[in-house]
Amino acid sequence: MVTGTDFLDTFSKGSIRIDFVIKGLVKKSDEEGELLFSRNADSDNWAKIPTSVVKDVLVLNVFSKNNQTIVSVQLHLKVSSVPLETVY
Repeated sequence: MVTGTDFLDTFSKGSIRIDFVIKGLVKKSDEEGELLFSRNADSDNWAKIPTSVVKDVLVLNVFSKNNQTIVSVQLHLKVSSVPLETVY
């Protein structure tokens, strides 16, 4: 979140920072420095997400499935500022 003044200043400069947020489930990976992510609990397809691209994690719920701890989360991924014209 930014103040209205900060947003107007950024907007006036033609550069908007876009947060990329995904909601789903994570579980431990066997590899260090990565999470396994899935959009739903029934999925057998877990995407590898390096922890280096994760800005923030909001934990929504924790449960167990097949003797594994699964965490429902919102992942806020790191992104850089982009010129406004590249968004449209």
